[in-house]
Amino acid sequence: MLFTPESHEPLTDQCWDEGWVRERIEAIADDAEAAVGDDGLWPIHPLDHEEDEPVRMGIYLGAAGVVWALGRLGRPHPELVRD
Repeated sequence: MLFTPESHEPLTDQCWDEGWVRERIEAIADDAEAAVGDDGLWPIHPLDHEEDEPVRMGIYLGAAGVVWALGRLGRPHPELVRD
């Protein structure tokens, strides 16, 4: 299988509706911002780390990737919306 269905939004019969799409994107971005830990970072994804190897890093992985993606969505840096 190319993906795990439970990790993705299911397909719907919803016709294109820009407002609905923007609401879904906002909900996903809100979830991402809410997942920031007390240390200011997101949890490490299992595919970004193997037990005997260092954590893979880069602009598209981990916290840097999430901040980059949120920035592309026009969201402020998560530290600016958190205490």
